[in-house]
Amino acid sequence: MLINKWLITKELIINNRQFDYTGVCFPVSSEVSDISNLYISVQQMSDEISFSLLFSGEYFKVNEENKLLIQKVIGLFFMPAYYLLNYEPILFIKNETEALYNFLGKLTKECKKQGVRGLVVKKLEPNNTEKTNEFVCFLDTGRDFNLDAEFKKWVNENIEGNNPPEINLLIPDYNKGYIVNVSESEKKLRETEVYNIADAFYQKQRLLDETNHSLYLKAINEKNVRFYLSIQKEERAKGLKYYYYEYEILPKWYKQFGHIIKVIMGKRTFKSLFNDNVKKYKD
Repeated sequence: MLINKWLITKELIINNRQFDYTGVCFPVSSEVSDISNLYISVQQMSDEISFSLLFSGEYFKVNEENKLLIQKVIGLFFMPAYYLLNYEPILFIKNETEALYNFLGKLTKECKKQGVRGLVVKKLEPNNTEKTNEFVCFLDTGRDFNLDAEFKKWVNENIEGNNPPEINLLIPDYNKGYIVNVSESEKKLRETEVYNIADAFYQKQRLLDETNHSLYLKAINEKNVRFYLSIQKEERAKGLKYYYYEYEILPKWYKQFGHIIKVIMGKRTFKSLFNDNVKKYKD
């Protein structure tokens, strides 16, 4: 969707949707237990709700390995309800620290080993900030938010050919009533011609992303086929080499003696020793 509304919550079970939002964003720490608890909750969520993760820098230490945490997080990425942008898992972060970026670097590296093409990391910024074009706004209590202004900035980025990402609005659960206000603004925005044109461009971009992803998968498949063929070629070369050193380099008299032994054992016909047109081996 062009405009996503995320409810930031620590609730582990979401049974219904009282508000119109894209999905749930779970804030998690560097504790493995935080991720482990999510496995049960996301399995009980409705299929209509997506989910994502929110990491905060103060929970991470520079020298932490976080190997088990990384494996747990990657496991969530493969769940059907996890939100993907251009087939890549989306992560939200706040309070950026060196330790957090070290963790994200290790996570990205391990993801590629597990078949995940990459990660989409989005920073939480104050609403309507001019410092970034991440288009991720944290809508907290007491802060005015102008969806029209944010959308106008998105359109300008699109006109300049920068292919801006989706607009993501993150709303904490204690302020979830604000989702209604944002939804009303979005409803009015959808009725404008500018929005319909922008949405059409966005959908075309998504189609291009899908095509690029298909080409990427084909390239990976071609690489795997070439690798398989190279293994076959190597094994065949080893077989020929083995045959040469085990048989071809033997002296001629030794080979002929071997054929005579086969005749004596009844495995080969006697006439075949003198005539190539005669059937060699007995049934």
